[in-house]
Amino acid sequence: MSSRASPGRPLLLPQEIVDLIIDFSQDDTNGPLPFVHKCDIMAMASLSLVSKACLSYSEDQSRQAERCKTLKSLLDAAPFLRRCIERLIIPVASIVLSPEACASATTILPLLTHVTNVTIHGEAGFTCKAIPPSLHIALYDLMARPTVDYLHLVELEDFDVVPLAQWHHVKGLHMHDVYPPGYSPKDCSDDTEPPANADAAGQLLPPCFPLNNRATLSSPEPAHGSPAAADMRTLSIKRSGAALQILLSCIQNSEEATLALTRPCDLYIDATKGGFDPATEKAWDTFLHLGGTMDAVKNLQLSQAFYKDADLELLEEDENRLPRNALPLSQFPRLKNLVLKTVYEYVEASEHPHTSGQDPLPLLVSALDRLARVPQAPLLELLDLSIDFLPLDWSEDESCTWDYDTEESMVELSKRVVWAQLDEILAKESVFSKLGRVKIAFQNVYGAPREECEKIVLKQMPRLAEKGVLEVTMF
Repeated sequence: MSSRASPGRPLLLPQEIVDLIIDFSQDDTNGPLPFVHKCDIMAMASLSLVSKACLSYSEDQSRQAERCKTLKSLLDAAPFLRRCIERLIIPVASIVLSPEACASATTILPLLTHVTNVTIHGEAGFTCKAIPPSLHIALYDLMARPTVDYLHLVELEDFDVVPLAQWHHVKGLHMHDVYPPGYSPKDCSDDTEPPANADAAGQLLPPCFPLNNRATLSSPEPAHGSPAAADMRTLSIKRSGAALQILLSCIQNSEEATLALTRPCDLYIDATKGGFDPATEKAWDTFLHLGGTMDAVKNLQLSQAFYKDADLELLEEDENRLPRNALPLSQFPRLKNLVLKTVYEYVEASEHPHTSGQDPLPLLVSALDRLARVPQAPLLELLDLSIDFLPLDWSEDESCTWDYDTEESMVELSKRVVWAQLDEILAKESVFSKLGRVKIAFQNVYGAPREECEKIVLKQMPRLAEKGVLEVTMF
């Protein structure tokens, strides 16, 4: 790893070194002054700490509070460090358990003026109602800064997403297990109506958080043709359909909404573990309707899993399926990379869904066929298919004697007509002239005759194999 810095590129330190610096400063025999003296030299090299900034998770809550307190002391003793921290990971579910950590974090956040990447991480069942008001305000003020490019929101219930619609400075938004006030994971998994206190614009009434009415939450209002119209770099959604729907409703109904949510360059939809629930399906419909022809999308990744519940009962078909419009490739005319990941988790050979309507491969064939018929030639360069036969986690069920064997399922899957259909569509040189690589990976194929199955698949895809773009692997 290179550690040299240049005027245009700051020096980056690994997290391990940052932790050592923090630990060194906490040693009573050292004190903060020697640390500051040593850092003065590094600061002249335009040091940038890609750091968890002492807010990293710690099971020892006293340790958590001490690290937050120490960071505050360091920032007071060496103010130049405030502009050195660019990446901040805040495990808020851990911090709220310690009043001392909450107090320190509330004081620290306004000091970190050069943060560009913010992660707020809760945990399963964590509600933002548990966050003290002062820390809550500090978190929203941090996210609202025009310098913040990326927001990662993970496992947060009762999280108000309405202010996000005003933040055109956000170029990367990751929402994984984010539920707005009035919604719960169960609400989103059922085909239920929105809460009674949500109006047509998605705004919760009365405002679920007082900062909705604070001018400081809005980024400076952009002029016409300003960054508000610029493309978003990344949008990643996992089990956050209700949150996405509210944001889209705000964008559709409010002139103040400037977040470029329907213009991402990289689009990730994680439909594993019931991720394409009714709430997400509704939000996906709205997203496609508002976005129209989305020429900004260059990379699309869709992940899906067929799985059993805790009692190893196969879930119902509507809990594992993908909607018919899950792959609207014709709306992405500049799409270059398409990745489709499917996981069969805990599912026995006889239960694999490629004999039912749950299988995503026919949807892919139909989507590519429609894409091949559009007037403008597709720009697709990479098609990456991954099918993972994930075995049962033996550590979770030690009494299980199930001999996980994919032979029957893998042989059947390799003989399916979809491979020949893909070969026929993608081999059209006049249509997919940019296509340079087709990857098909079968993972965790325990007990399956790999060479035999690989030959069967390759035999059905002679055109792509002859062009030298086909890569089939089994492991």
